[in-house]
Amino acid sequence: MKQETGKTVLYAVNVTGAADKLIAKARLFIFCHFPAFMNKRKL
Repeated sequence: MKQETGKTVLYAVNVTGAADKLIAKARLFIFCHFPAFMNKRKL
């Protein structure tokens, strides 16, 4: 049972890490292509 829990935690960490990378890439993409939009939003 503990082994299964460990796998679940590792999976969750991997998914969260992937999501963070995607968000970072999306922010870079938006910032590069729409700098005026980012400035207006003050993000």
